[in-house]
Amino acid sequence: MKTKTAEDFEKQVKEKNITSWILRYCSMCDAPLSFLFDGDDVYYDSGCDCVNFRIIPQESSYDELANHYNRNIKNEEYLKEINEYFGFKD
Repeated sequence: MKTKTAEDFEKQVKEKNITSWILRYCSMCDAPLSFLFDGDDVYYDSGCDCVNFRIIPQESSYDELANHYNRNIKNEEYLKEINEYFGFKD
């Protein structure tokens, strides 16, 4: 697998009209922990149901997505899932 850039993710999000991507689920309450996309803005929503207060999604970036992807470059099965979701060809 080859590495991805922030621009790669931004392009796919806009072309595919992706509004969110579930990164994983909370290990305690199984709530989705997600990246949210709103135009040029990216947020990370870590607000799960096992806390008794609402966590507001935090500003993030396409760089964070690329970093996450590239940190997992040796996990080919996981990257296949990401590639499929975002529509990457490799």
